[in-house]
Amino acid sequence: MIYNGVINNSMLHGAIETMKLNPTPENHTLVLEEVLKAKFLCPVVLSKAPLLDKNGEPYFAEDCDVQYQMVQNSKGKPFLLAFTDQEQLDKWKERRTAVTEVYEVVMEFSEYINLMLRPLPEGGYGPAEGIVIDPFGANLVMNRDMVANLVIRRMQMAEREEQLRQAQKAQNARNAEAEPDSTLD
Repeated sequence: MIYNGVINNSMLHGAIETMKLNPTPENHTLVLEEVLKAKFLCPVVLSKAPLLDKNGEPYFAEDCDVQYQMVQNSKGKPFLLAFTDQEQLDKWKERRTAVTEVYEVVMEFSEYINLMLRPLPEGGYGPAEGIVIDPFGANLVMNRDMVANLVIRRMQMAEREEQLRQAQKAQNARNAEAEPDSTLD
């Protein structure tokens, strides 16, 4: 979805600030939880200008190629960009030297996960080694391994939650069977 509004990640901003002041495991977990819920601005270069639907909302043509913009770390490894708000995106734009027009798309973390962890037909993964959130602000860097571990941990947590729901459902059924039938009086 092409960006044309306001992104509010105040909970993520607060979690990052709290983690910087007090880097406990609990605060790291809080940041990760907020990252998973956040919507980010991602700069892209398009092979064709966006089109407008009947409501005036921009969208990509089917044959439009999308090039996700990245930054390189000190070792030359490319990282996808994720910005929590327009102000953070503008900091990157001020430092940008390329002349191609950049559009902003709104992406959830799950979309970044797909870009980083989707296997390529020829083997391996795409070029991104990870993601950097607000590189000229919080500079929260997550490499591919960290993202993969986060996905695994989230899947394990979801599995545990489902097991707990099933156990509670079974317990409720047993309790209902054990209750005396008050309609027999």
